[in-house]
Amino acid sequence: MKTLIEILDYEQTENIISPLVFDFEQIVFIYDINHNDPKKRRTLRDLLQSKNINNLVFLQVDQNDDSIFDQLVLKYPECIFNLSNGSRTLLVKMTRYCERTHQRCYTLNFQRKSFCNLHGCDDLEKRFKVPHLSVANIIELSSGEIIKTVHALPSLDDEMLKDLRICIDVMNHDSNAWTRLLGVFAKELKEEEMEDSFWMAYPEEKTHQMLLYQLKEKQILHWFDHGSKIRIVFKNHKLMKLFTDSGAWLEYQAYLECLDSGYFDDVRISTVVDWNKESQDNNDPTCEIDLIVIKNCIPAFVSCKMNKCSALDLYEIKLLSKKLGGSLGRAAVISKAASLERGQPLYLKAQELEITVIGQKDIEAGNIADALLNTLR
Repeated sequence: MKTLIEILDYEQTENIISPLVFDFEQIVFIYDINHNDPKKRRTLRDLLQSKNINNLVFLQVDQNDDSIFDQLVLKYPECIFNLSNGSRTLLVKMTRYCERTHQRCYTLNFQRKSFCNLHGCDDLEKRFKVPHLSVANIIELSSGEIIKTVHALPSLDDEMLKDLRICIDVMNHDSNAWTRLLGVFAKELKEEEMEDSFWMAYPEEKTHQMLLYQLKEKQILHWFDHGSKIRIVFKNHKLMKLFTDSGAWLEYQAYLECLDSGYFDDVRISTVVDWNKESQDNNDPTCEIDLIVIKNCIPAFVSCKMNKCSALDLYEIKLLSKKLGGSLGRAAVISKAASLERGQPLYLKAQELEITVIGQKDIEAGNIADALLNTLR
């Protein structure tokens, strides 16, 4: 195809869309001195080259030089202008130039899947293809870097998957009791060095007893009585280790449902991100995102809060969705918190912030992946 002329936008996700959607032979990004950021250009170049888009030109121009567009047309006679984004002054001038000289040009709103052929771009719409990126690609575009995964699951063979789903089903019968019981487990497990078992006082709380009997019936664990204490023995050590963190189980459920659905291009759990991978400052800000899914370049950043959620949690996930996902980023909260029930003030705040709330009904029905997919449409 032809050469694409595009104004370099401060928003990196705006810069990748047209090069990935259409098969241009060459991309020319123009920018003025106010948008001169070598790090952003380098990040953009690296990503596009990883997608086999290698013929890239970055050209600094004087926004007061009205001859620049004539120069571009002379140098790239089969060029097409993208009027979708970029610094306002350059965009206005480029739009007026295209209108005055009848250049081939278009606008594209990728979020709405809306292509507008302004002049001479009938063939472009026929070549429209949906691009795919990984979570790592999106993080790198924001100049960040994935450092590690905190709540990593063990190798997921068929038996482990079956056991995890059993535990998730038990958890959803009474998530408050589950959280409290696992708090007891975690405290005792820290003091134990045994392979797959530990001692604890026989629980007085009826709901805890019920959960233990359910896990025993499902052969996740069993126990031996010894006076006022019991010896809890897990099916295996890998499974036992997962019971040291009550807050991770909702993440496990969401992660497994999203993987099983096959809806998404990439799914990441409990991802720790360095906001600025090129800085050597030990005080660089980092963050942990419970779940990230991406489909067709659009990422959703998800916070999993089992039984409690606050306004600060909403603000945090919204900030991260914009900082790391840019204009394409979505935010969602998965929680059984009563404060997020429909009509509650916190639910209304989430709506105001355009945060998708996936509540108790969808969690217990196994509809997390479907709800997240709707968020990305």
